[in-house]
Amino acid sequence: MSFYLPHHPAIGAKLRVVFDGSFQDRDRRSLNDALHIGPCIQRNLFKLTTVTYGTACAPFLAVRVLEQLAADHEYEFPRAARILLDDVYVDDVLTGAMNEQELLDIKEELVLLMSRVLVAIG
Repeated sequence: MSFYLPHHPAIGAKLRVVFDGSFQDRDRRSLNDALHIGPCIQRNLFKLTTVTYGTACAPFLAVRVLEQLAADHEYEFPRAARILLDDVYVDDVLTGAMNEQELLDIKEELVLLMSRVLVAIG
């Protein structure tokens, strides 16, 4: 069995060649279908477990993660869960307290709740 590897130029700051291993022939077979992928051996990069800002879906993902975190831990951290749902805008917590101790307690609860994201990511 033989395959041709279609390619085309990509013109940017430099000229480069882009190969298309997923291009299907008339029998609907591609080179990628014939290649063995192998196990994943690259390490997970800690920085890639965050929302990548600048992408179209980033605002949705950022808010959705906070909503899920609040739902998952609302019984353990009821005050912090409510704050995540009602008092967060983008990456700012806009909440208050009647006194300094209450504010420190809120901060501690929020830190504990947000640390659950790191546990979930692993």
